[in-house]
Amino acid sequence: MNTKGILLSLTLVLWGRPQLGAAKANDACATPCNCVTRIDKILTYHKGRVATARANYNSNIHNLLRLVLATVQADGQQKAKLIPVLGAAGKTLEDCKAELTAAEADLPMVTAALTALAKTYTIYNSLIKKTSTLTLTADSSGHFKNTGIAGQATHENSTTTCEEESTAEEKAAINSANVNVEPDLPALTITGVTTLTCEKATGSTDSCHNNQIGDTGYIKAVINYQTGTATTDASSWGSNTRTPGAKVVTRISLNGDNKTSVDAAMAKIKASKVHLKCAPLLTSYGAVANDEEFKQLVIKALLGKEGNEKTTAESVTDYNNAIEEAYGEGGTDYEAKVWTKVKETQAEINKGANAGNEPLESIDTLAKLTAAIARKLNKDLAEASRPKPQNKIESEKEKGCTEETDKAKCNKKTGCKYNEKDSKCEEDPEKTAAAAAPTTTTNTTGSNFFAIYKTPLWLAVFDSMIKFVKEFCSNL
Repeated sequence: MNTKGILLSLTLVLWGRPQLGAAKANDACATPCNCVTRIDKILTYHKGRVATARANYNSNIHNLLRLVLATVQADGQQKAKLIPVLGAAGKTLEDCKAELTAAEADLPMVTAALTALAKTYTIYNSLIKKTSTLTLTADSSGHFKNTGIAGQATHENSTTTCEEESTAEEKAAINSANVNVEPDLPALTITGVTTLTCEKATGSTDSCHNNQIGDTGYIKAVINYQTGTATTDASSWGSNTRTPGAKVVTRISLNGDNKTSVDAAMAKIKASKVHLKCAPLLTSYGAVANDEEFKQLVIKALLGKEGNEKTTAESVTDYNNAIEEAYGEGGTDYEAKVWTKVKETQAEINKGANAGNEPLESIDTLAKLTAAIARKLNKDLAEASRPKPQNKIESEKEKGCTEETDKAKCNKKTGCKYNEKDSKCEEDPEKTAAAAAPTTTTNTTGSNFFAIYKTPLWLAVFDSMIKFVKEFCSNL
């Protein structure tokens, strides 16, 4: 086996195996805006792989129909190459279908849960960017009146969107290697801190502890929110001199059931194998090479062992030689020897008032592909039902040798001889056997391909196949 074949065989052995070594997990997002960005990355990745899986599945459905029609129309040698591929195609589609159906069913829930949590993080971000201040200023009487009430709110970020992203979050990526170890999205709780200060008079260093409030004395409350913790502390008001304000702390959690829903959504994302099950394409040798039905049919169709139901040949060398001849060494010519031929196959389609041929590659809708298959089967059906020329030998025999009385004519008649003893014309078994010797089909392909007969068998086979195709298409 050459280097190219060895490398491809090794690739097939490793097909679908997880990469060696544990995937490096991202650090958990730590700020509201970073968590919004992380959610967007998770959703973009998961939606993308589901969309790719759907595209692969649809592509395989179209190629399955092309393969069916190409197999019907192929000659014996090419038909033998296509049969094992056709046998493995259904398993490839079924494996994908189960995972894809589950992933698509879960996608609305996954999207809704993560989007709701992202909105919560965005609200947190808006609160963190806001500082509110309330000031009560005394008049000359030392009383607090309505004229002394003033307040303001500053918003460093007046919108509810997150625009900044930390350097660490910029480096974080979600992919098939690390999605399964992605840290849980945090149930962020923010801290509301109200800082209260009181001064006897503007510019004074005296607090309100044991001092009479004077003109322009004030009480101020500053409210802000932070992701870090804080502790309630009123001890600073126990001094007559100005001190840091007293703090009143409130913990705020807006997650509600969002976090529970998100944990369930992330479990769905991490458990999904849709990107693995739907990655194989029928146009790739790796999608069929390890399938048991493929191996059995290689032995049946390419080695001529019709009664075989095993997945291993009596001779590994014969099996490998058959693979090499049909698909190239290690499957290296699979696309050229199978799918290039399939796509070049001409099929009849409706072209308005008339029918015409198109290569299968250009017939790209399910409606046209199934119609093309039906047209081919209809042609075969018409051919099978057309009256066949009567066999000359049978025709002559039907007339009967005994009806001939002339000796010379009797001996010239096919399958007859004149009985001198009884003076009558009768059948000659030796002449009949010689004239009716069965014709045999000689294998001239230079390989182990066996002869595949046409209309009656294939009409029956493809009646079942059409039912199979309809079942798949009904769930698209």
